[in-house]
Amino acid sequence: MVAQILRSCAFTVLAILYASIATGATVALKAVKVNDEAIVPSSSITVQPGDSIEANVFISGWNDDLLGAGLETYQVTFDAFSFFEGQGQGALIPLGWDAMPLATCPVDSLCPIGMPICRGRGIRGVRVPFCTCDGDADCPSFFPTCVFGLCAGPNHNAEAAIFVDTERKDFAHFSFEEIAAARGIFVEGDPALGSTSALSGIGPLDVGQALYGGTVVLGASLDACGLFIVDFQTQDIGIGLCFVGLKRTDTDGEWFRFAELTPLQVLVESEVVCGSATASAVGADPPVGTGMSRASENAIEVQFDAEPTAPGPGELVIYKLHAHNCNGPGPSDDMSGQFDLTLGTDEHGHSRILRILDASGLFEHGKWYRIMNNGTWPGVMPFEVDYRVVVGDANNNGMVQFSDLAVINQAIPTFHTGPTDRNDINGDGFVNFADLALANAYIPTVNSAHPCK
Repeated sequence: MVAQILRSCAFTVLAILYASIATGATVALKAVKVNDEAIVPSSSITVQPGDSIEANVFISGWNDDLLGAGLETYQVTFDAFSFFEGQGQGALIPLGWDAMPLATCPVDSLCPIGMPICRGRGIRGVRVPFCTCDGDADCPSFFPTCVFGLCAGPNHNAEAAIFVDTERKDFAHFSFEEIAAARGIFVEGDPALGSTSALSGIGPLDVGQALYGGTVVLGASLDACGLFIVDFQTQDIGIGLCFVGLKRTDTDGEWFRFAELTPLQVLVESEVVCGSATASAVGADPPVGTGMSRASENAIEVQFDAEPTAPGPGELVIYKLHAHNCNGPGPSDDMSGQFDLTLGTDEHGHSRILRILDASGLFEHGKWYRIMNNGTWPGVMPFEVDYRVVVGDANNNGMVQFSDLAVINQAIPTFHTGPTDRNDINGDGFVNFADLALANAYIPTVNSAHPCK
């Protein structure tokens, strides 16, 4: 089941009135297993790329602040972005995650291809905005469905990563027969867990030891490297209760904040030197979903928000689209080995442009092609761009008409064209009457339908 990441906060049924009252209670997230092997619980661990991590929430120290009352309810909410935005590259992927990674953003232009829109989440517009999608058309084939702003695959179930084991004897509400809720859930994008024990108005007393409150399961991605701090979401959201706090049994809906929060620090050590960031494809020339106009020497420039490594064999896939391979290329579909792939600099001198040049004339008139990284390119987030080839389409409307000849004619003469100049129809580096004649030979050409839409 695809997790609903942009919905009203869970646990609102537990309390109507929210009060911001500081307490001395503490909550800590500690790793207890690595690759299913038990370790001494710790809030600071070192792992390798690909390792799995099971962490537990422990709560303690509420006696003085709750004035000897029993603990009726607690809720712990994590900042999901802390899983995906470490100080190096890669991510800590929640168990059951089959979707694009989350990313915060200042503007649309820095969002990755696939979730290209930068906006606030749900009712929490005051928070740092994040990258999202508006519909399935924004999403790549390997994460094809836009669900509550997230490009997800068919097996996405992030709620599998967060739960409360009520059978543990150190569970905060163990042996309390009446439990209103003890579960983990994604609330407006952030994972949260909590429990309510006191339908009868009782709850556990503070006995001076840390009690179990829930479990979070994460895995270091294969390209993960650097420090990740799995942190708490502490913003107060009124009755939504998307925060970290607890409630005593003898108050009417009054919540108390935990005074001390100890996040989990995970250092992922890789055999390679850790990059400064994971590169995301944030734009392309020609624009995504449009066309290439040349009979030969067509080029595509993909723009990244950080410096990518050069793609190795099989790490970038280029293939012709047919109805039968919309969900991914077949074994013999990949044409990438026949293209020239080079890294170039942007206007700031950063090596953030991947140029894909069809020097052999492989792109065919009237056909659609897909360029994709499905996660095998180290240090580069998955992305996917589709293009049609319409030779002579200078105005990029998907057709070849006399209006295209007018556009090309206005560009004559041009002596040095750029790699993606739409008026250089024969790809020889100039715009002259030869380009005009070549475009004229393709009139009329009508818009070719995308085979997968």
